Amino acid sequence: MTAFAGMTEKETTPMSELDDLMPTSPDHNAARLAELKRLFPDLFSDEGRLDVKAVRKLADPDMLDMEKFRFTWYGKSRARRKAFA
Repeated sequence: MTAFAGMTEKETTPMSELDDLMPTSPDHNAARLAELKRLFPDLFSDEGRLDVKAVRKLADPDMLDMEKFRFTWYGKSRARRKAFA
């Protein structure tokens, strides 16, 4: 390891020691996600992941208009063919 200008070899500190001395910042994203999960549990999947589509539906009223209801069942096409034959 080389010393910085004006420092001798004995005055340098290994990076591992510096990492231990550095303050760590709190994980704000984890705190925000925990608060969202507490307030809106339906926005999260069973695995605990944020459902982006559910957030968009909540935040954007235009997304509600895109929601469609489909009435389907097995054999529907066949039944329609018989009904209109």
